[in-house]
Amino acid sequence: MRIAAAACAAALVVGGCGGAKTTTGLSLSPCTIGPTGAIHAQCGDLSVPENPFYAKGKHIPIHVAVVRRTEPKATGLPIFDFAGWGGAGVEDDAWLSGAFANLNVSHDIVFVDQRGTGRSNPLSCAIPETDAATITRATKECVERIGPDLKYYTSAIAVDDVDRVRAALGYDKIDLYGASYGVTTEQFYLLRHGVHVHRAVLDSGSLLPVHIFENGPRNAQRALDMLFAQCAADAACTDAFGNVKAQYATLAARVARKPVPLPEVGAELGPETLAAAVDALLPFDKPQLPRFIHLLATGKATAAAAIVKPYLPAPSARQLAYMLVIQCSEPWAMRRPAVAQRLAAGTFYEPLAHMEIASTAAMCKAMIHGYEPAAAGMRAHSTVPVLFLQGNEDPADPPSAVAHARRELPNSRVVVFPYSGHGQIGYACAQFLATRFFEGDGLQKLDTTCASSAALAPFDTRR
Repeated sequence: MRIAAAACAAALVVGGCGGAKTTTGLSLSPCTIGPTGAIHAQCGDLSVPENPFYAKGKHIPIHVAVVRRTEPKATGLPIFDFAGWGGAGVEDDAWLSGAFANLNVSHDIVFVDQRGTGRSNPLSCAIPETDAATITRATKECVERIGPDLKYYTSAIAVDDVDRVRAALGYDKIDLYGASYGVTTEQFYLLRHGVHVHRAVLDSGSLLPVHIFENGPRNAQRALDMLFAQCAADAACTDAFGNVKAQYATLAARVARKPVPLPEVGAELGPETLAAAVDALLPFDKPQLPRFIHLLATGKATAAAAIVKPYLPAPSARQLAYMLVIQCSEPWAMRRPAVAQRLAAGTFYEPLAHMEIASTAAMCKAMIHGYEPAAAGMRAHSTVPVLFLQGNEDPADPPSAVAHARRELPNSRVVVFPYSGHGQIGYACAQFLATRFFEGDGLQKLDTTCASSAALAPFDTRR
């Protein structure tokens, strides 16, 4: 992150400009954020106790970036972003200031690196994907290295940090936006600090009682079945590729017998890699998936690898420690082995699920149990207006994950994007709906007709 050269005279700055300090100790300085450093903001670190129950102990920085509203005299409430799983809000979500460009005229946009990520005391563990004993031993070593306060790197404490940031910036009421895991932390914030919430947009997430990772394989299979049916009903898709569902079944059986080398992605295409590739393409590049399967089925592995390579993470044994703590502590993120095996049975994801279930169990044997308030797995009851944006084809958080939202969030509305996967805010329709909602339109008055065609894209039928 580079210090911005642009002056901040046009911004309404809490406590002033150019490194001024708020009354609670948060210094803000001009900076640029985002992957290319093109977004002008004000950044700073708020010092918070690592152990929130011992204020005199070690303190850690919580890194904050505020993209100020472009109209200083405007009175829109600030919008706080809640980052996704494994993301650092300031760097990974800075692009949202562009998606919220219309809102940014009258609303500050606030990004926070969750504790343990980005510049907020990042912590990671080197956990190799090997045998159970090695995983357990590596986890034990990591816990001993970081220390007992690792237990406070959980969702509840993370949203308490966000509320400290809110207070330090001098805000009372705020609006919330979050996607994926950000929907989970938004609900934690509603549970613990709901008095400060004006409105909230929850994009592609699940209600707190839903066990997301346990349900993942079944949800992903549902999305894949929908894709197979759509290709079969699409003349261009069937003319180009034939029966993709049958080809996939044959391919899965073949690589189970003998993996196919894929040097382009640094792996062999076995059952686990095939499942990971399909799971990576489903939410983010569905139009390419029939072509990917057909290329593999017809022996064109190099061309297939070029499609999936951008979506497969580079091999790494290091994982963010907070994610490991949460998976071993918070009900929504846990994998109960018997339940997880049952829900994965018969799905394309089953080979990968077996590996994940075993490695998670081995890791949790040695992982410290995180701070978990009694409400961690409970419903977030609130009368705050809430807008849910869900993709019908989401392989992780389908509409069923929020089907009963009005039981605990009576002033809520679910908008389903029929042709979309995971994450809606990249679509102009979702940006329009969020803008109208945050600007004050009533939930039932929102014109959601644009969602019916958003994300509708033809299959890539190149051979």
